[in-house]
Amino acid sequence: MFIHAKQHRQAQLLDAACRLIARSGVRRLKMEDLAREAGVSVGLPYRYFAGRTELLAAVLSHVASGDATYRADATPEPEDREPGTPERALTFALTDEIADDPDAVRIARVWSELYAESLFDDGLRRRLHEVNVARIDEITDLLAECAGRPAESLRPAAMRLVATVEGFHSWWVLGTIDASQARESVLAAIEDTIARCRGAGDAP
Repeated sequence: MFIHAKQHRQAQLLDAACRLIARSGVRRLKMEDLAREAGVSVGLPYRYFAGRTELLAAVLSHVASGDATYRADATPEPEDREPGTPERALTFALTDEIADDPDAVRIARVWSELYAESLFDDGLRRRLHEVNVARIDEITDLLAECAGRPAESLRPAAMRLVATVEGFHSWWVLGTIDASQARESVLAAIEDTIARCRGAGDAP
């Protein structure tokens, strides 16, 4: 029970950090502001994070794992909860976070802020690299299921697809395109990639 309570408190602190970053950016994030946002004592965050660097790394893991609170009021369709086919699973993996609601936008802003901050933080950049590699691994495996081909031959295609999705995701966060346009563009990229992988083969 103690471990569960500690994990719950840590998740509350990380969600509070996400709210602060979405509102004011990473550069203005301070531990005392985090305590105030979470409604806890000033010293409590230091029981979970040694400092700001450790906090940002934890926030990145929190967001990347999907544990961050977003789309809390949304009720996913049954087919979204259980993707069913490889194509549907791939689509869900690449479009789930692009949603026209405040919570999804908040998490997207946090992700973009962490990306930008990683340019100046070696530890955060290394952690982000690990997250990106895991993401590409996931998409590679899903593409292999869709195309019926060995996963290792599809890694270049998966890398290009993830990079393309990140581009549309950034445009959406900036307001260059809306959520529906971003999703339509991502869906078109997914369909094109699957078709190429099923066809003559995808060149590295």
